[in-house]
Amino acid sequence: MTYRFRLFITHTVTALSAGGIVGLICQSPEKSLLMFYAMVLPLGVILPATMAVWWFEKAIRKIVICIDRNELVSDINSGIPELDELAKLVGQSEEWKREGRLGIQKVLEQLSPQSAKNGSSKKVSMDGRLLAQVLAKISRAVGAEVGRILTHIDAISNRADGTIGDAQDQTTTLDESIQNVEELSTNIDLILSNAKSANQSAIDAREAAVLGQNLIDKLIEGMHNIRAYVEAGERKVLSLGERSQEISSIVETMGTLSTRTDMLALNASIEAVRAGEEGRGFAIVAEEVRKLAEHTSTASREIADLVESIQMETQDTISAMAEQRTQVQEGVARVNEAGVALERISQTSTDSAERVGDISRITMNQLRGTQDMINVMQKVATLSHGIHQRATSVKSSAGEVVSVTKDLELWMAPMFNCDDEARQHQSDRGRELPEQKRENMHDREHLVFADDESDEV
Repeated sequence: MTYRFRLFITHTVTALSAGGIVGLICQSPEKSLLMFYAMVLPLGVILPATMAVWWFEKAIRKIVICIDRNELVSDINSGIPELDELAKLVGQSEEWKREGRLGIQKVLEQLSPQSAKNGSSKKVSMDGRLLAQVLAKISRAVGAEVGRILTHIDAISNRADGTIGDAQDQTTTLDESIQNVEELSTNIDLILSNAKSANQSAIDAREAAVLGQNLIDKLIEGMHNIRAYVEAGERKVLSLGERSQEISSIVETMGTLSTRTDMLALNASIEAVRAGEEGRGFAIVAEEVRKLAEHTSTASREIADLVESIQMETQDTISAMAEQRTQVQEGVARVNEAGVALERISQTSTDSAERVGDISRITMNQLRGTQDMINVMQKVATLSHGIHQRATSVKSSAGEVVSVTKDLELWMAPMFNCDDEARQHQSDRGRELPEQKRENMHDREHLVFADDESDEV
């Protein structure tokens, strides 16, 4: 599995898990689920990124340890194909360097005075032709190896560019994720502030509802007192009506008495007239009694009229007070309903305050989790930046190796044609030597070539 594919998987899993958990948080009304999602969200975002960084760091650590121990890098299986290929290329370069050092060491051994004492100088011609051949072979081999090294270093540089690009993409993605999480943290902070304001508003509404409930209770008590007063007044008016009826019957009796007194006075006057002179005084008394009876009758009628008007007004008052009592009862019922509504409002405000308080606590926990996630993602971003710097250092080292290799190629270039120049020089000398010397030289050359072929085999 390539590292890019792993990065794609981790980024996809991170995006899907974060989006899914945020969607569940927005849709879930339960407090326990909100707390669970708030705890799972940082894990769903952090774990994939941490795993990707851990994979890459573990692979690089294996290669670095192997290089520090001077072991074969090509035998390492880091788990990332790109790094394994880079390790194999580095291992091949190390092997080529070792082979080159061994070849140069062999040449130095052949050219040393000790080898000359041991008779190995017979393999070297007097004019340095064998040295020229060896140097030409070494130069060609080094040139070929330099070309291969340049090719592999170019591949290493390209892979380092890819690693730098991937690390840069990962750093950019982490920066964007950190920015998004910071925006989410800001929104959560705003939600927390609004929740606190809503909680305070709910508490104020509950206190206002309690105060209104107290006022309604006092109003209900006052309405009950008013109803009691109205009922008492109604009873008094009814009693007054009854007394008016009694007065009316008394006045009626007085009217009857005055009528009869008037009749008696009239009869007394008639009898006084019959009595003549002796009944004159009695006639005067009878006249006065008649006048008094007339005044009594007039007063009785006036009293009867007053009593009748009092009875009518009393009846109207009784009707009005009955209507007022009905209205007071209806007002008491409405006030009771208002009291029940205020009680419900108070209970609802209390429940709202408790729920808003729970939301505030959950939001605070989610805000803390988001801040922890931001800190972890910043650490991951720091690790990704470190990987980017290491890959940049690898690319810079590869550039330095390319520069050194090109300098080596330029330095070895004059030795590419040493063999041809030596052959040309030998052929020129051969024309001047006698035939016998040329045959001896040919024999020596044949022996040298045979020895070279045996050494190569």
